[in-house]
Amino acid sequence: MDYRSVFEAAPGLYLVLEPDLTIVAVSDAYLRATMTNREKILARRLFDVFPDNPDDPQANGMRNLSASLQRVLDTGAPDMMAVQKYDMRRPEAEGGGFEERYWSPANSPVLGADGRIAYLIHRVEDVTELVRLQREVSNQEEVKKRAAELEILVGERTGELRSMVEELESFCYSLSHDMRAPLRAIHSYAELVLADCGQGLTPNCHQYLDKTVRSANRLDRLIREVLAFTRLSKLKIQPQTVDVDNLIRDILDERPEWHPPAVEIQIESPLMPMLGHEASLTQCITNLVDNAITFVAPGVKPQVRVYSRVEGNQVRLCFHDNGIGIDETGQRRLFQLFQRLHTGEQAQNIGIGLAIVRKAVERMKGQVGVQSTPGKGSVFWIQLPKGTP
Repeated sequence: MDYRSVFEAAPGLYLVLEPDLTIVAVSDAYLRATMTNREKILARRLFDVFPDNPDDPQANGMRNLSASLQRVLDTGAPDMMAVQKYDMRRPEAEGGGFEERYWSPANSPVLGADGRIAYLIHRVEDVTELVRLQREVSNQEEVKKRAAELEILVGERTGELRSMVEELESFCYSLSHDMRAPLRAIHSYAELVLADCGQGLTPNCHQYLDKTVRSANRLDRLIREVLAFTRLSKLKIQPQTVDVDNLIRDILDERPEWHPPAVEIQIESPLMPMLGHEASLTQCITNLVDNAITFVAPGVKPQVRVYSRVEGNQVRLCFHDNGIGIDETGQRRLFQLFQRLHTGEQAQNIGIGLAIVRKAVERMKGQVGVQSTPGKGSVFWIQLPKGTP
């Protein structure tokens, strides 16, 4: 499921922002209200698109927004802004000009698994009718009634958004939980074959079944980690030294489709140990190698060189490929959520994979980046503190 489409179709005016106020998702209703284009505002900073100028009467309802967002970042609590006047431009088909509208903006944090703010949601409710009612009707009871209706409406919209998040969390938990039953069967049957028929098997068969058991154990461990994160999403990850050299070789052993002659992966040992979380690092490495193999020109054999180097008190793990490369504009958007830089079959692995890599590395107190030239391949890297040798 593409969860960006959930926000785009949300029944309200929503912007989803990174903590640095980069726009990563926007609802269709917000685009219509501001007469903006999604492609022209995604991946840009909020105030580069909508200037925050308290002295500008045409500041498009952005007045004091920066202060409100800063309060959310400082406190981690939602912040309701004052009702603001907004002169909304009418479409030319409706005669053009401006229509006076009133908005009630609010900003809410979305916490990540580590308890820090992962995203900000800027929500706007059109309260023009309520403002007009307050002006025109002296009967305070009527005003209170309409205000209560508006409050109920806001609560319903907030509940819808909360329900979306809860459904996503439930889906992830159920998927991980349900995967364990067939995985245990694979593990058990492989061990039974080894126990009952081991003497009659060739050395190659023994090796294949041993790898099956190890792969099942590793996948079961990863699933248990995912379930643990779901139950204890606020638990701080305790970093440990990870033997990156052995980890990458184990991952490659479990992926026969990454073996010669189809793919050439060169590991420049020894790879330096890193201080991180093995399950998260496994996910990062798998995503980066998979992308390196996938995004090559037609007819070109994928070649990946994996090496590490020391950067002060940190280790940078690099994946150098011979792929199609990425231009500078694409590089700026690459690690953002829901970004697809290619079309056709090559688009299948782009959208959330690299965003997951970024978030996993950030949770391990590290950094992620890319250096690339179109047509000349890319070097993706993740950087974490040094581990103990």
